[in-house]
Amino acid sequence: MATRAKNWIVYRTDQASSPGWEERLLMPRRSLTDILWEHRTSSDKLPQVGDRVQRFENLEDPGNGATHARADDWVVAEVHEFTSPTTDMRVVICLCEYSPVHAEWREIQRGKPVSEILEAMKVGQ
Repeated sequence: MATRAKNWIVYRTDQASSPGWEERLLMPRRSLTDILWEHRTSSDKLPQVGDRVQRFENLEDPGNGATHARADDWVVAEVHEFTSPTTDMRVVICLCEYSPVHAEWREIQRGKPVSEILEAMKVGQ
């Protein structure tokens, strides 16, 4: 059974008109949003003030997963946690400030494919 993510982390700016607003249009209505990025995780490691948002891209095949990462132009300025009183679910809102930085893309290091791990387990039995 898959592990359910217990944290929903939302990175946002104070104003929808902050830098990069042209790229933050919601589909299908194309309305403007102040959300920079969001993700779900089961990790207990949460963002901290001063953390820089990470940007992920596939440089060879855009839109098809992520192969590279770099620091983005947004820095976490405030962190607000909201925890469910009846479950272990948590929503974390990170208010971010625009702080441009020149960062190089670095290749994401991935582990072995699951099929390779399972095959190694069979051989070891």
